[in-house]
Amino acid sequence: MFSDHCYSLVRSRNAPLLYADFYPVTPRTMNYASVVFAGFFAIATAWYFVWGKKNYEGPPTHEDVVIEARMASMANTRGK
Repeated sequence: MFSDHCYSLVRSRNAPLLYADFYPVTPRTMNYASVVFAGFFAIATAWYFVWGKKNYEGPPTHEDVVIEARMASMANTRGK
């Protein structure tokens, strides 16, 4: 999942926005978007390990309905 996110960032059209606009880079000419992105990513990662890893159950699904539909479908194909 982490590698997918990094890959999508690299392939994104917005990736050039993370680079400096002028060279040489000084504190006045630096593009701080990369710093903000890294900070957000660090906070999101920490939040996942603090809360999400034990509480996040994934997107809501209707597993019982899906299992029943699959079993009914299998019963129909076996009966033919």
